[in-house]
Amino acid sequence: MLADAYVVEMQNDYFIPTHQGIAIFENGEIADGQHRLEAIMRSGKSQWLLTSRNVPLLEKRGKKTIFVHDVIDRVTIRSIADEFARKYKIKNAARVAATIAAIIQLANKGKGRKASIPIALTVMKKLGDSFGKTFESIEGPGLRLPIAPILAVFVIAAGVNLDKAIDFERKYFSGIGLEVESPILTLRNFVWNKWNTVRGGGSRYQLMLMGLNAVMYFFEDQPMKRVKGNEAGLDYFSEKHKELEEIYQMTHAANGKAEK
Repeated sequence: MLADAYVVEMQNDYFIPTHQGIAIFENGEIADGQHRLEAIMRSGKSQWLLTSRNVPLLEKRGKKTIFVHDVIDRVTIRSIADEFARKYKIKNAARVAATIAAIIQLANKGKGRKASIPIALTVMKKLGDSFGKTFESIEGPGLRLPIAPILAVFVIAAGVNLDKAIDFERKYFSGIGLEVESPILTLRNFVWNKWNTVRGGGSRYQLMLMGLNAVMYFFEDQPMKRVKGNEAGLDYFSEKHKELEEIYQMTHAANGKAEK
């Protein structure tokens, strides 16, 4: 929901006045800006907004009757990926944006949260080198699945131990030199051979939990016979990765004040 993204911006002081504000019809109804007004109420923060009053409900053009509401905000809304590519010249913009969305979902333990461009950029900045190095290490075309959940796992892992995370990532994509019961091989085999057979493809969050568990086993030099979809790996990395808590606090604001 668009209001969720506005709430996050307002709670984190990223919302600023622009030419887009509030429009009020001549009969007193809100013509435009409902999401902004809802976000103000939910965030509990007042905002300066350009306000247009007494907007006509309709206009006559010869024999035509044009209802104003039909021509408000008709343009296609640019996605975060579009803006990353167009304005910020970020390579693999769609993949980067999808990975950020996955990380935000991971920080919120499976709950999707809307993110605006400033919030997405802040998440990427918070993760710093772990984000950049993860994308540098991608080898080959990747999986036959959306790759963002797996990359999100590697980004989080890289924030705890960069060298080990990159080692896991490179071997995961190459498949070379993997031993039986290696966490890398166990995860790779499951994703490549079984994940596509799960009805509906399974959930992105479930796949990330499996990935974090595999990396946790790898970090602890333990064998892994089968993938596990519990939150043990998430808890393991959350304790060592303070940025996950910061991302949660920043993005959880969409549903009100964040709680630990």
